[in-house]
Amino acid sequence: MGTTANYILNGPTLATSSTATLPPPSGGTAPDGYYSDGTIVRQLLGGVFVDSQDCDCTTACANNPITRPVGVQSTDYIDISTGPNAGVVIVKFNPSSAPVGITSAMGNTGYNTWSSPADGEHTRIATGPFFLGDLSSGFSPVGSWPGVEERDYYNGVFTLTGSEVNYVFTSNNVSLTAGASAGTLVQVIPKPISGQSIVTLGVTCLNTTSTSYQVSVECAAPIPDTNRFLISQVYATPPACGATPILPDSVYLVSVQSTPSTIPSRYDYLFSDNTGTSYPADGSYLMNSTTATVVQYVITLSNGIITNNVTPCP
Repeated sequence: MGTTANYILNGPTLATSSTATLPPPSGGTAPDGYYSDGTIVRQLLGGVFVDSQDCDCTTACANNPITRPVGVQSTDYIDISTGPNAGVVIVKFNPSSAPVGITSAMGNTGYNTWSSPADGEHTRIATGPFFLGDLSSGFSPVGSWPGVEERDYYNGVFTLTGSEVNYVFTSNNVSLTAGASAGTLVQVIPKPISGQSIVTLGVTCLNTTSTSYQVSVECAAPIPDTNRFLISQVYATPPACGATPILPDSVYLVSVQSTPSTIPSRYDYLFSDNTGTSYPADGSYLMNSTTATVVQYVITLSNGIITNNVTPCP
């Protein structure tokens, strides 16, 4: 594991420098080794930089979660590798109490929908950070926020980039949970093709006195067969238990509960395939488990999220 320290370059950037020295009062040439500015890595050998290479400054999906302590106003950029498998990438975000903004992307595609175990769907409708958290905190990000510092996260360290961003947020950037804690919100990113990918998160904290956050990205994996169910055709209103045939159409559950479950609950996701690329049409369904003892449920879906309180049919 690397360490973070101050060194003095003899050029404007690491890429253009030929050596590095220790800061006063010690002075002298920096010790031989590898040095990174978060973008490239260069080797110092005999007091001279001899090569450079691109920095892979991603965090492995197995090394989560990441916790940001209370502190400064900042937007933190976090790159997390997904692992090589196809499947779904599950992002979990706990904004603590005061609202925290987040953006998420994989490749050139941004993802906008989260589900909270407390109140279900939260979907971003504006560009920029999407603030999630508890309405009861009394903190609002709506307004102008000039000079917010940008930081990169790598190897357990948040490092200032030297850049600042000026924000103007409206109510379209905010979706808060009323009457309860938002808890840990869940986002599902589809990854139908195998190969290494990177999820890039941008997390914006504006409240310096009470705001921290925790975020994690699970390695890509198919939704397991233990989470597979069979459903009926769609209905405009909830059908009675046993009232309609079950089709041989599989659906796959992603739990958003604080303790993930293979039993469907309100605000869980339901997808039409085990890589999360699509979900059934809005409406109501009968749904059967694929267990040896079949259990039937009545569910109502909106944008792939269960919206009704789910109980087994008698």
